[in-house]
Amino acid sequence: MDRIFCMPERPIPLCTVMLLDVAVAPGEEQPTRAVLRQHVHGLLGTALRGLAETGRMAVESHGAAVVCFVGDPEEALDAAVAVRNQVEQHYEGKLSVRVALNIGTVQVAMDPQNHIQVTGEGIHHAAQIKERARPNEVVVSHRYHQLLAQISPERASSFVDHAPGAPQRIKLYAEPPGFDVTDPQMLMPSTPGGTIDPCEVRVIEQDLASHIGPLARVLVRKVGPRAASAQALRATLATAIPDPQVRQSFQAPPLVQLQSLPAVRAEPPGENTRQMDISPAEFLVIEQTLRHFLGPLAPALVGRELERCHRMTDFVDALAAGIAAPPQREAFLVALQRALPDRPI
Repeated sequence: MDRIFCMPERPIPLCTVMLLDVAVAPGEEQPTRAVLRQHVHGLLGTALRGLAETGRMAVESHGAAVVCFVGDPEEALDAAVAVRNQVEQHYEGKLSVRVALNIGTVQVAMDPQNHIQVTGEGIHHAAQIKERARPNEVVVSHRYHQLLAQISPERASSFVDHAPGAPQRIKLYAEPPGFDVTDPQMLMPSTPGGTIDPCEVRVIEQDLASHIGPLARVLVRKVGPRAASAQALRATLATAIPDPQVRQSFQAPPLVQLQSLPAVRAEPPGENTRQMDISPAEFLVIEQTLRHFLGPLAPALVGRELERCHRMTDFVDALAAGIAAPPQREAFLVALQRALPDRPI
């Protein structure tokens, strides 16, 4: 492929980093850097075929290829194994590849020559992991393995501890000989759990997205069907949040418990005013959305306006009026409509 970067410049709160390099086997003629670059482009072009370009970004960094996946972390694993398999099948031992996968933060920027550069903890850790990989080996960081265990336990259990007894911060796992993502055992459907109110799932997704970005939607979609409760879903998703304090805050129960909050129904004062009916889950969506704009002041404003208003639209308008800056006020309404698409805002 002519270009291997396909995402506009922007910060990425959390993504899956795949870092790989290609080496020539001892005794083989050493090709030029341009030839090696063509090999890398060809391998990536085949491995990434069929994946949405808007969900990934690929660049070159210090002689290695870096692919940042902002979508499904399992797509990164599929691509990593596909690259390894291509090298084994088509280069007959003349070339080898080392591939590392990590979950972390990435900063995207343009250098003075207008080349895209990616930096950050996610890249740095992936580079350290790659150096510990053997030829034609896929290794994953402890954090990536933890996340994979939440969204696909069968696949995570297939990896082996690369360095038993190593500290958790540098622990990594390697795929064993014969590992193949096309193995039917790797594709077994997860056992469904309890049913969680869709509005409450949207609250959790929105909360998680404020910490890790677009990856939240994918994780909620994959983990949600197996979760027995909203709290269990939060506990599982918290694995993806790097900061311990933020992780603990995300797992904490909401200020308003669903089981203790009855549906709010106020009789309309006049003939032309319809009845307001807010479910507990919708109440949480509204409060959590407002929290992103007013912080700890949100619950007090919600409680006050809930007693005054008799229509859903009046209630939302009153909350929006509590946000001083017009752009933030409009952003609140847009975010709330997105979170509650079936309710007129």
